[in-house]
Formats: sequence, C-alpha cells, structure tokens
Amino acid sequence: MGCYLLLFIIGGSATQAAEKALVPEPEVEFSFPLYLGQLANGRELMLFMHFDKKGLAEAQFVPTRLSQGQFVALPPEERASGLAEIVARFPQLENSAWRAEALFWNGTSWQIAPTLAYIREATPEGSVHLPEARTIQVRDLSGESGGFSTGKAIADFAKEPQTDQRIELNAGKLKIWRPNSTGDWQVVWESKPSWQVLQFDFGDADEDGRPELIFSLWKDDGPDDEGQFRSHPFVYGWRRGTIRPVWAGSALVDPIREFALGNFAQSGPANNQLIVLEGHYSDTRTNPARFVTVWQWNGWGYELLWRSLQGSYAALRSIPGQPFVIYKH
Repeated sequence: MGCYLLLFIIGGSATQAAEKALVPEPEVEFSFPLYLGQLANGRELMLFMHFDKKGLAEAQFVPTRLSQGQFVALPPEERASGLAEIVARFPQLENSAWRAEALFWNGTSWQIAPTLAYIREATPEGSVHLPEARTIQVRDLSGESGGFSTGKAIADFAKEPQTDQRIELNAGKLKIWRPNSTGDWQVVWESKPSWQVLQFDFGDADEDGRPELIFSLWKDDGPDDEGQFRSHPFVYGWRRGTIRPVWAGSALVDPIREFALGNFAQSGPANNQLIVLEGHYSDTRTNPARFVTVWQWNGWGYELLWRSLQGSYAALRSIPGQPFVIYKH
C-alpha cells in the first residue's frame, strides 16, 4: 500500500511538473538606444539596438530631437531631411547590408525614403522570415468590464482592472495564458486547429483605447475562403469577462506577408495605423511582398490610406515611439 501511495505521489508530482513546464516563458529581449551626436538644425542622431537571446537582432539609425531632457520623434516636416542627413553621413553603408527604406508621415502624405538599418533576419534574396515561435508578456483588461460598447471615454479604460497575460505563437497555433486565482498560468483562449497563424501584435487595433490581440492567419473554413487557404486579419480582445472576437476580417485580395501596428503618423493618442507588406497568392509565403500599404481603422474595419509602387519588400520593423517603419527593399 505504501509503495503504491509513493508511486501515486511521484506520478502526480511529475504530471504537475510537466504541466508547469508547458507554460511558455516570454522572449529574452531588450532594446538599447545609443546617442551618436548632433545632426543639423538641432537634430540628434540615435542608434536604436534590439537584442535577443542570439545577440544583436536589429539596429536602426534614427534622427530625433532633444526636448526637456528626452529624445523625441521629429516633427513630420523634418523627417525626410533627417533621414537624408543620416544616409549622407555614412556613405560607406549605403550599399551594404545596412541599406533599407523607411515609410513615414510627412505632415501631408505618406512618404518613403532611403535609410540605414541592420536586420539580422533579412536575407539577400529578400525572403520573408517570421518566427515560428514567439511569446510575449503584456498587461490586459480583466474582470467582467470591457464590453463591446460601454459609452466610456478612452481615458477611463486605464482605470479598469488589469492582469498579466502571455501570448504564445508556436508552429501556427496561437494561445493566450492568464494566471488563475492561485497564480498558476492557464490557457484562456487558443486558435482553431485548422487555422495557421503567422504573426501577432498587441495594441489598440480598433481605436477604442483598449489593447487587443491582432493577428494574421490563413484558413479555409469560411464562406469567403471558397475552400482554399486565404489570408485574413483578425482582432480579439477582452470583452464581457473573456477573450472574444472583436473583428474578423474577410479573405483578403492580397495576402499579408508581414504587418506592424502603431501610431506612426503620431496625429493623436488613439490613432494607430496598420502597415502591411502584401504579397500575392501565386507566390510562396516566404516570397518577398509586392506592396507596402497603410491602413486605418474606420469604425467597422480597416480602410486603405496608401499603397506603394510594386516592388520587393521584406523584414518590416518599427521602434515604439518613433514615426518610421523600416523594411528592406
């Protein structure tokens, strides 16, 4: 009897340990800004570096301005000249692996210009390289509050109950983890087995002041998919006490290769744009994108604001708080 009891205890402990081992840990990564000196017209030169467990993942030269002891984004009318000065200062890098292009809002329209950025995952042939496994930890709403329509002002959502949350992407499957009442992490939502999720981000995707999970996926189970795997953008968020779909985009005419969500125009506190590298269904999913596009939430979906000329685009990157979206072209 004692032997069986001992085996039961050991087996239970092993099971619990195995379950805890499945809880994903957030990626080990950090960013480091390096001040490099002054530019013309009172501008300052910064090198933003991003490190992960493999070492230096990205490095981007960015023109900024010093204001009240902090380096802030350039005003729209100075962004083009700021980038041009960086390229002119480092002519030896213009035709190297640092060669890149930036998309930004110049105050009246979206504009592209040469820039300098190192992206480790960028390849000479310009193929799209998205991580198959990625986990981040964020703060999200909790409790029973946060319905689809609450009548609250945007600022009021900062006062809502919040909790830690981990978002895990692994081999096309997306999961959301939250701690339960005892502090143990548990899965509160996961994507359908038939979906193939390629990328995700966390931010205010529908401009209501609350953060959401936005992700791109391929699926074939919808009436607009016509039995073929098609690309879709989906938005999920904490609504009425659980994770619910906020907006499920229809099958796209041109599939998403990569995307970035952020307030790149910097025209308001809740005015994010969705920057998308678009491909073609006749291409493989790792082929370079054919277009760069800018989308804006219009209340019931995303509206196209701008589209580039056809080309070859990959390795989309951005820096929080900065107006430039970087990619290889």
